[in-house]
Amino acid sequence: MVRLVLIFTLIVLIASCNGAASNNEVVVVPEDVSPTDPVEISSGVTSLSSNDQFSWNYTNPAGLEITLPSQALMLNITKLDEIGEYKSMVNGTMVKQVTASYLATPSIQNTRHSVTFNDGDLNRKLTCVCEGSYPAVHFKWLMKLENSDKPASLINNGGNVNITTLAEKSIITFTNMTYDMQAYYECEVENFAGNATVEVLVRVKDRLAALWPFLGIVAEVVILIIIIFLYEKKSKKSAAIHSGKAGKDESEQPLNKDSDGVELRNRAPNNNYKS
Repeated sequence: MVRLVLIFTLIVLIASCNGAASNNEVVVVPEDVSPTDPVEISSGVTSLSSNDQFSWNYTNPAGLEITLPSQALMLNITKLDEIGEYKSMVNGTMVKQVTASYLATPSIQNTRHSVTFNDGDLNRKLTCVCEGSYPAVHFKWLMKLENSDKPASLINNGGNVNITTLAEKSIITFTNMTYDMQAYYECEVENFAGNATVEVLVRVKDRLAALWPFLGIVAEVVILIIIIFLYEKKSKKSAAIHSGKAGKDESEQPLNKDSDGVELRNRAPNNNYKS
């Protein structure tokens, strides 16, 4: 007898679970939904008596619940603002719940295809944003090394990595950047509507790498100054040598003919002198 009661209870539970599952539906709303290409949801109600009261209860992504004015057994979702939870109600009892789900394309802020950090940088961050999705997405971070055939591996908190996830964004913080952190980082988001990913390459370079061009210019200027200084010094030395040699040559040069004549005239006796 006890066994029969247990079997009956199990059958009832299974039936109730199947019934609850059949009363819940998920529809995916695409990004290009429009009045000309709507998403249709069904109330699950096939017929109503004259005494039945039918309504739609709608809960938006912010959690605000309202009763829709429409009493149609079918609804059309024509824009992304209409995602959320829809419940068809008959005489105050829920008949069916429909989740209108949407998955936005994620993005990593302040990056394009790659971002560069320095070895030894502290608390560098990547922020993955997925706004407008419903229900709220689940975030995952994965890492794949450059030039590696191995699949991307899941990143967990620990070591030099800290992951913080909020409603519409997830932040991975590198508390201390090292060269072995250079890799592709993938942010994956998932909800009832599916999953989507975005990838960025993180490069890690030497902290002084940005100074090398400047130091190269400084070195070139210093070398140029040294060359000019040596050239000027050599030029002055050569000029001094030539100047000294020219003075010596002038001092050793013999008197010319005119000077000889003058000297001879000075030495000749004056015959006109009378005592």
